Amino acid sequence: ATLRCVSQFDYQGFIFADEETTNETHPVNVIGDFGIIVEGGGPIAFINLRTGVLIKKKASTSLNQITTADESGYGTFADPGAAGDSFLFKLANNTYGAIEITSLTPSGLGFNATIRYKYQPNGTRNF
Repeated sequence: ATLRCVSQFDYQGFIFADEETTNETHPVNVIGDFGIIVEGGGPIAFINLRTGVLIKKKASTSLNQITTADESGYGTFADPGAAGDSFLFKLANNTYGAIEITSLTPSGLGFNATIRYKYQPNGTRNF
């Protein structure tokens, strides 16, 4: 999936269960499970979360290396990521998702964040 980011008030998010992007207009009130805000100079990606979603960063980890979601260590904030970093998500309904940022590329006035993802809808931690 490719998520567009122009600013913290004009970016896209993602819903794992529906495999859909969302149009986000607020840095805190996120509609999707998460949204990505990209800042140049790196570029780096900040992950904003919907209320009830927790996150854990897996630096320099490929999505292919993630076969099981970690049991603990999640929080409401993760350090920014770059291409090649992955993130685990514990969703509000006690299911799990994971993404890998594969690229952060300039596009028009902002950036495109390209991600690969996995979703485990049955509540187990196994992908």
